[in-house]
Amino acid sequence: MANVKITDLTSLSGALVGADLFEMVDDVAGTPASRKVTAAVVREYSNMAFAALTDANFTMAVNTIYVGSMAAWATADRTGTLPATADVGDRCGVILTGGNATYELILTAGSGDTLNGIAGGTEWSRVFITNEVVIMRCIVANTTWIVEHDGRIPSYATGYPNDISTNSAATATVAPLVNAISDSGGMLDTTTNFRIDIRRAGNYEINVSMRGLNAPSAAQAQNVYAYKNGAALLSMQIRTASTSVEQCAVAKDFPLAVGDYIQLYFLHTQVNLGVRGSSQVTWCGVTEIL
Repeated sequence: MANVKITDLTSLSGALVGADLFEMVDDVAGTPASRKVTAAVVREYSNMAFAALTDANFTMAVNTIYVGSMAAWATADRTGTLPATADVGDRCGVILTGGNATYELILTAGSGDTLNGIAGGTEWSRVFITNEVVIMRCIVANTTWIVEHDGRIPSYATGYPNDISTNSAATATVAPLVNAISDSGGMLDTTTNFRIDIRRAGNYEINVSMRGLNAPSAAQAQNVYAYKNGAALLSMQIRTASTSVEQCAVAKDFPLAVGDYIQLYFLHTQVNLGVRGSSQVTWCGVTEIL
């Protein structure tokens, strides 16, 4: 086979297998040397090497994807930092086989670099839901990264209160979210603060709805509110003498930060009226928009 051109070789008729060989040149920028490499090694390089995701801060290695479960993380958020040294085309990524209802994995570029325009050391975003996947690629050597594949999963939660029999007239009163309708991402707190906690910065849709428990007198009003961090964010008022009418309010593309929280409030202009605790007519919901 000496002195045979590659173009003169017989074409492979079957499937490529891991033990098949390629010809390559190693260390092109240094001391070039002809070498052989198996298809399995080429496949591993092109698909990124796998590394275990552990309960610790870490700096990623180029062309490596970190795979694992966060379910046992029990003490703190962790940070995954992109490598400071990377060639154009190098990639890094994370895959969550298990999420965590309390702690998050924060993703950021290294000092002096950027990820999607966000300076290194500053959070780009975070992941915490089972099956979330984020792949990042270097587009300027040692400097600039972008998110090539954004496989974050939108978090959402909806809860509702039990019946609330009375309230003080013209006083906004919290309706504790003690029952869950949905909760993807561990945002709904039905045991301690009875609210929806925001775990990832971004834009959200907020929905509230309420039906009165008692019929108000004519010309009296009932109000439903979404409160953000203890202050009224959006509301809807209706004047009715019926207990079969509910009102709803919706805010779309509303920016929320990590640590913000949303609560359901109500108000009657007439004293000693309550709220119907039903998942069908009284609830508060928050949905992440990615």
